[in-house]
Amino acid sequence: MRTRTALAGIAAWLLGLGTVSHAAYTVPAVNLPAQTPDIVRDRVARSLASTRDQVGRVLHPFRGEFHGLGIGASRYSFAADLSGDGRVVVGYDVTTSLESRPFVWSPATGKTAYNMQPSGVLGNAFPTSISANGVYVGGHVTSSNYFSSGFLWSLASNQRLPTTLDRSREVNALSGDGKIAVGTQYRRYHFPGTSGLGYHSDGASDIGPDANYAGDLENDDDDTPSQWAYRYTRGGVLQEPGVLTSGAGYYLNSAAVDVTRDGRTVLLNGSNPTIPGRSEPFLWAADGTVKALCGYDHLQGESHYYDSFYTQAYAISADGTTVVGSAENFYFDVGWQSAAVFWRESIGWTNLGEIRTRPDQFINSAVATGVSGDGSVVIGEISSSSYKGQCIDCESTPFLWDEARGMRELSAVLQLDYGLDLSGWTLNEATGISDDGTTIIGNGRNPTGQNEAWRAVLARTTPLGDIDFDGDVDPQDYAQLKLNLGANSADSAVFYADGDLNADGRVDQADADTLLSLYQGRKQGDFNADGVVNIADYTVWRDHLGQFTGGLADSNGNGWVNHADLASWRSHFGRVLGALLPLSIPEPAAALLAATSLAFVSQRR
Repeated sequence: MRTRTALAGIAAWLLGLGTVSHAAYTVPAVNLPAQTPDIVRDRVARSLASTRDQVGRVLHPFRGEFHGLGIGASRYSFAADLSGDGRVVVGYDVTTSLESRPFVWSPATGKTAYNMQPSGVLGNAFPTSISANGVYVGGHVTSSNYFSSGFLWSLASNQRLPTTLDRSREVNALSGDGKIAVGTQYRRYHFPGTSGLGYHSDGASDIGPDANYAGDLENDDDDTPSQWAYRYTRGGVLQEPGVLTSGAGYYLNSAAVDVTRDGRTVLLNGSNPTIPGRSEPFLWAADGTVKALCGYDHLQGESHYYDSFYTQAYAISADGTTVVGSAENFYFDVGWQSAAVFWRESIGWTNLGEIRTRPDQFINSAVATGVSGDGSVVIGEISSSSYKGQCIDCESTPFLWDEARGMRELSAVLQLDYGLDLSGWTLNEATGISDDGTTIIGNGRNPTGQNEAWRAVLARTTPLGDIDFDGDVDPQDYAQLKLNLGANSADSAVFYADGDLNADGRVDQADADTLLSLYQGRKQGDFNADGVVNIADYTVWRDHLGQFTGGLADSNGNGWVNHADLASWRSHFGRVLGALLPLSIPEPAAALLAATSLAFVSQRR
């Protein structure tokens, strides 16, 4: 249900009746009675979210874009997470008085501030995650009264975690429907033979395999709380994985950093405060079983139990097939910081390799921080410097990785794969990626020098084949592609702007033939895209006579190369083609024809 203010604001916007501030059409929280069942709350929340989203789809069709999410009167803004479809972003603003204030952004509402703090809890609220359906937000509040107070919040109503979860806990991730929250709790424990500390463990399983083991999470005179992972459901059930064990030994500290979309698998990191440099990821299943993923040993280039090697996971794909993170050797060369790695059941840990677009820089460290729903696209960041082995004047740069093209600088991908305008922007980090891998959020420095959250949609607003992004497929595009024939991602970064139309990491004849099939001048018989209709075009027609090419040497657009195309060539013979009219975005039928063309070209090759 929308308020009159909300409806009037949106109506004024749609009808162009003047500028309307975001606050005028904020979608309000609905204060349902406390006894309202969760199923009803969910229905109301999803109704609100879907209504906003439908308005957004009308006003903002799916097109490529890059934009800041705004700062306003704040000191800076920070994007933390996004919904599964990439259309809802959660983050926070930091005010000039260094106070944190949560916001939610969507195409229809823009950035809107919300008070997500639990009732009676004062301090700074930090949203950390949003459910895939874009309804529920999780995070924590820091204050002088609490180390951290975890919270859940939704469009249906503000929801506070039960008393047992309020104190010294953080929410790090939510399941797709928001019903399961995972995170880290900070408490003190006591074991047999030690004096009591501030808090006790919830169960005997926390003591570990050996009840006499005195290597507690901390000494009696240590005031630092210990961290333990937890999983919490809105049914009020709180679970802990207990002491984590693997081939490397015991891990007394743990943290839950992510959860799959169905909520059945939680990604953990185990660490041991008594053994510096040891960390290992684990998968915690819904039935309580815990699976050790061991660690990546960069000396061996494989998964391996190695005491001095530190492997830390940061994210798991929505389908649970892929884990990403970083790995480093605690005692190895101090100049070598970490490598970005990913894990899959069939292959174990694998190094994502080196970034392709910074040949003049030394990479001091790399970390993979996010992954698409099926594990095919990975985001992360590198730290680079002009000095080998030393982080002097280091720069942090986000990257995008896929199997065909390897690790590439994200800003270069946005500009050279999608033609997006990043003028004046410096991207510092990528913090989230949508399930389909087409929407990425992060933080950077805007053209005015302020730190601002940003969002990028990876889609092109120009026709397929227009590799210089000037609005048409012309001889300049083909000439550029020919210059790059033979380029391969194994040697250097390869982009759409180089001519890699099928995104396979190579610029080859398949790309060239596809561009020729999309070239506008072919309608007038210029089959080789040199801007002149001459005998060379006849040779192209002859070599493809009788074939279904989907456009190559096909002047009438029926997909076949026949004598009707020769007739067109004859009628325009000798003509020097002038400037071509810009093409509109291809309709679905045209896009299908282009895809068909590419498929046939691949089969012929």
